[in-house]
Amino acid sequence: MSTLRVDPVHSDSDRRLFLSFPWQVYRDDPYWVPPLFSERLAFVDPERNPFFQHASVGLFLARRGGEVVGTIAAFTNRLYNEFQGVNTGFFGFFEVLEDPQAAAALLERAESWAREAGHEAILGPAQWSTNDECALLVEGFQDSPRILMTYNPPRYRNYLEAAGYRKAMDMWAYALEIEDYQRRIPQKLVRVVEKVRRRGKFHVRRVSMKRFDREVEHVKRIYNSSWARNWGFVPMTDAEIEKLAEDLRPILDPELVVVVEYEGEPIGFGL
Repeated sequence: MSTLRVDPVHSDSDRRLFLSFPWQVYRDDPYWVPPLFSERLAFVDPERNPFFQHASVGLFLARRGGEVVGTIAAFTNRLYNEFQGVNTGFFGFFEVLEDPQAAAALLERAESWAREAGHEAILGPAQWSTNDECALLVEGFQDSPRILMTYNPPRYRNYLEAAGYRKAMDMWAYALEIEDYQRRIPQKLVRVVEKVRRRGKFHVRRVSMKRFDREVEHVKRIYNSSWARNWGFVPMTDAEIEKLAEDLRPILDPELVVVVEYEGEPIGFGL
């Protein structure tokens, strides 16, 4: 077997190899949904992703005989550590061919990076936090991935457990047949909802694209306050929410974005 090396990503060409590698891992997998490559380039670009304003990141390529066989990222999310009161590093972008040695070497390289950064523990996979994509798929491999949920081969679990990793938290994704659900909604619940609406204090409306900037300001307040006590949460900065809104605006269907108001004040939204 040829020599294995794990090297930092330094050049633009290395970064493109890093981001395009999943196409090699999943080329025969009918359930994998490839990302937009241009979006991935922006996602790891410190000049275009506000995440890097409170983070330090190292990207690594595993090569065997000159061929890329795996990738991993190691990073510090300073805002996460401040908000959670911990001192942990993270790893993500963990992709590898059927090569246990390469998987072990990649994880060891991420751990070394986190140790050198002064962290006491390492958590992952995450790209970059619970506000983005995180977690490892351990069930449901014969099913299409949900939006913003990770997808990976079953062997990754074995690689991580062999390196000493253990589950920190369960994450679930659900599918629901809407028509079937509508038939099963309890009529008592329907009557209660209608009664609450008639009182006039609660109002459900669609997002206003004409006042989009103002709507984004409501989202900033509602999102961070409502998620504050959830496991693993890290607040999104104003710049991060504004960047997300900028990316979503061209493709948003206002009919699918619901805002709930109480006495005229927005208190919730659904996207």
